[in-house]
Amino acid sequence: MADEDVLVMANNAGCMTSQSMLISDTWLMKTASIIALWIDSWLLTTLPVLVVEMGIETQYENFSLGVQLGWFKEMLPSLCTNASSDCNKLFEGSLVLMGTIGGNDYDNTLTGGISLEEVESFVPIVVNTIASAINELIELGVVTLMVPGIVPLGCTANNLAYYTNSAAEDYDPKTGCLTWLNKLSEYHNELLRIELNRIQELHPHTTISYADY
Repeated sequence: MADEDVLVMANNAGCMTSQSMLISDTWLMKTASIIALWIDSWLLTTLPVLVVEMGIETQYENFSLGVQLGWFKEMLPSLCTNASSDCNKLFEGSLVLMGTIGGNDYDNTLTGGISLEEVESFVPIVVNTIASAINELIELGVVTLMVPGIVPLGCTANNLAYYTNSAAEDYDPKTGCLTWLNKLSEYHNELLRIELNRIQELHPHTTISYADY
């Protein structure tokens, strides 16, 4: 397998590379490799300091977006042996999959006793943190990114179980999902799309795609 056929993952266990994973050319269309900042959706947070300051106990602060982005940077020398030229070549033919990011921030704070109104005020901070990481990647030379929004939080099994004593009017009669939590997801995703469009305008040489659940 050629060097460009590399799948790079940064996950909750650290960074690892695999050269035994074939990527379909028909699926990738024109790109030969994927760089997946697979920022683990089960462990990632963007607000570890804020969460700790609020006195919320969490096991996730060691896997924040900043930490995982740091792992990615630490791993780059093993892929780019000839300084920036190799990295530019790698990035030009790669798709960076970043996310999904944000759900744990909202789940952690809500289950930690923070009011919905206050959690909603965190959404711009979460989105700005994601945007900052994207800009950092673009500065490294990344040109193609896919950034997913968060899932409908009101439909996840863990939230439906946690808020099982909710009033009947809190549920969508068609889906059985918690409407107030889904509205939080919609708010996050709306701000994220706006921010991605802004970043795209600032960096016209890049391609930034939003992935919607």
